[in-house]
Amino acid sequence: MENENRTMNGWRLLQTAANELSLATTLKCGQSFRWKASGENEWSIALRNRIISLRQTAPAAPIHYRAIHPPSSSPPLVPPLDDTEELLHDYLALSVNLENLYAQWTRDDQVFAKLAPRFAGIRILRQPPLENLLSFICSTNNNIARITQMVDKLCVNYGTYIGDLDGVAYYDFPTLETFAEAAARTGEDDLETKLRGMGFGYRAKYIAKTALILAHDHPPNWLEDLRTKTYQEAHESLLTLSGVGPKVADCVCLMSLDQHSAVPVDTHVFQIAVRDYKFRSKGAGKGTGTMNKATCEAVGEFFRTLWGPYAGWAQSVVFTADLRAFADHGREESVTVKEEVVVTVKQEVIKREDNDERVMVEKDVNVKVKVEDVFREVKEEAVEGPVFVEGKRRSRRVIERVKVKRVKREDDDGSENRLEQ
Repeated sequence: MENENRTMNGWRLLQTAANELSLATTLKCGQSFRWKASGENEWSIALRNRIISLRQTAPAAPIHYRAIHPPSSSPPLVPPLDDTEELLHDYLALSVNLENLYAQWTRDDQVFAKLAPRFAGIRILRQPPLENLLSFICSTNNNIARITQMVDKLCVNYGTYIGDLDGVAYYDFPTLETFAEAAARTGEDDLETKLRGMGFGYRAKYIAKTALILAHDHPPNWLEDLRTKTYQEAHESLLTLSGVGPKVADCVCLMSLDQHSAVPVDTHVFQIAVRDYKFRSKGAGKGTGTMNKATCEAVGEFFRTLWGPYAGWAQSVVFTADLRAFADHGREESVTVKEEVVVTVKQEVIKREDNDERVMVEKDVNVKVKVEDVFREVKEEAVEGPVFVEGKRRSRRVIERVKVKRVKREDDDGSENRLEQ
């Protein structure tokens, strides 16, 4: 009999509460740049010498996973010997109770409370430090699409080929040894030149230099060992590397070094702080321009005071909610309904009196209103509160705005009716 956690085609249930993780937001909000859409509601990555796929059919639905190992490294068929679920629990940081954190942030922060229903389940990943570091060196003055392309080029040119899935090749992230071997064959300057030829621009120098410094001048596990340091120690150590400023250092601290209170601050995050949280700090600027270390520290401390020990996790939710790609995420879709409803409105009519004199009076008249028009307006304000509450209020407004047009006709009572629908 199959293992109870196994489903069709090798898929297994990931043991976690469904509301603890939303794949659609967590994997695509700019933390990791290697997850590929491999099917409907499905994402895949090469990780630790295997291809891992995750599937979630809805934001709060159960999550299933499967692993495809290269033939030379396939584990025994006994499910307990496959450590993929253990790997995922570590990578997805599932030991952190996200539901409790959301409850705390919702209680302490009104801005977060408005966003939480639409952006539930956003977690901070616990990525391999080298991948996280080099990916965010690529992120300088860049966007998610181009960063993804650059990281993919690093994997294809310097990583290990793992296999194909549905015609797409998957490569693991390069190791420091791979970069060192490439430089040893052709020279350190040639590594930078090749990266420039791939489109990395000025970032090529930083990636080549940092990779080779880590390979030659530091112990093999220097980056991983920063997980045992304090936030200040880890942050300062990262700042010694080429191409690493305060924001990149905070990203690595948060997303791979277990520093949950680290708050990566760039111009975008600073603008959110000023616009939504009325943040003010001497010399912090007006929300644009180059971010200096003092500004980043001031904004980070502001959010740590507000959100607590897991401030970096809360910042990720607020940041994701402000991304253009997620502008409509979690909103109710507009509903098209062909049905019409009849409402009663006041309208002016001219009535003949007994003496044949005509006077203007008000009269209740039934008017047809399309329900789809009401619902279309609801969508625009759905974010302000519960949809059905907004729907009732907006429906009343639409009814009140039904206009009356003067159309001449005789009613049974002898009055002239003037009406517009």
